[in-house]
Amino acid sequence: MNSSPKQESRQSHCSGLILVGASVRAAAESARRAGLDVIAVDLFGDLQTRQAAETWFSVTELVDQIARPSGSNSVVANQWMAELQQHLQANGLRDCPPHDSGQWMLGIISRWPGCERLLVPSNDHVGDWRTRFRVLQSSDSSPLKVIGATLEQQALAQSPPFVAELAQRSGVDTPLTRFSGPVPSGWLVKQFSRTGGLGVHYADNEMLDESRFCQAPVAGKACGATFVSDGRHCELLGICRALHKRIGKRPFVYAGAVGPVKVSQACWQSVERIGRELVDMTGLSGPLNVDLILTGSDVYLLECNPRYSGSMELIEAAWGQHAALPCSVFEPFARWQQRIANHGPLPLGQLGVKHVVFAKQASVVDPQHFESVPLDGAVSGSFRWTDVPFETTALEAGDPIATLIGGLPIKGSMQRDLSQLFGALPSARRRANR
Repeated sequence: MNSSPKQESRQSHCSGLILVGASVRAAAESARRAGLDVIAVDLFGDLQTRQAAETWFSVTELVDQIARPSGSNSVVANQWMAELQQHLQANGLRDCPPHDSGQWMLGIISRWPGCERLLVPSNDHVGDWRTRFRVLQSSDSSPLKVIGATLEQQALAQSPPFVAELAQRSGVDTPLTRFSGPVPSGWLVKQFSRTGGLGVHYADNEMLDESRFCQAPVAGKACGATFVSDGRHCELLGICRALHKRIGKRPFVYAGAVGPVKVSQACWQSVERIGRELVDMTGLSGPLNVDLILTGSDVYLLECNPRYSGSMELIEAAWGQHAALPCSVFEPFARWQQRIANHGPLPLGQLGVKHVVFAKQASVVDPQHFESVPLDGAVSGSFRWTDVPFETTALEAGDPIATLIGGLPIKGSMQRDLSQLFGALPSARRRANR
């Protein structure tokens, strides 16, 4: 892991950012556009994540190490730590601490020149790693700064009681919610600790326990709003429609997004109020997201995500096209204020599309397949494959294969444009799975 010319040229004037989550590819690419050096720690380590980051490490090995008491580290965990230390030493690390206790990573990253920021984009897929990861924020002497939210702030912002209070202060609605007792037929059961629709299912004659709550379904358009904040002020950058897919008994697995989309002035103003009240109540800074249901002129607030979220890269791409410069939600808040003042509201001339392709059956995917997978049919737009596996990978039915991302000119019906695009995917999907 020797220092590359790219690293040497950026070290002196860029801060470092450690991204930790289930999948950090989009956040890593965004951070690079903002001039940040990235260490990526996630589940997948896909091709584009490794290209965007200075280096990548497995989050499961991080969890394994933090969970182990002093002196009982596994061979794999020790190798993981040694590689991380080697990488950081090559980039100017001094006084590298011993790696035989749960405090090892705090000591390492606090000594990485310029690395003072951490973003935790997701809380899903890896059990209680967030609790174990608390060691990174446990030392008063550490210079580590968390972008967005601390673990405690994330837990608060995502709790249904907080969301209900935020909705009330913002003048919007929330779904009917229960925390105990039997679940009414047709209601949605949700797990507190899951995201991406993985912990949501329709009730099946069941009782709630402390890990779950339930909500009445709301008919409307599922959307996500992107904000940036400096902890005192907040700017709404755009709103995207969410795409979901039924996989087994899970009807709302995250499958991408389209946008930015046009909403009524009343809806836009309601969503702006949500952002302002969220920041007033919490002092959160950095990229923020809220999940919504829009139905007519009514807005239902579902969830607050004080982190980088999946639809943000579509908003960034739209602003980049509008301002004719690469844009990132990790840029300073003042730059976004100036950008909005200079360029006015975001025009909706192109529909950004992010579509996660899932395996229909057990498959073996070779990353080289994606180099020669064309889209069949007459699709007008520019698309690329991303989240591509780094190496040949065995997948089970329902696992994500890769993500198709790009833009379509808005010519008429969004549904017709998307149907035309997605209708071109089956052939590509078959080739990727052969």
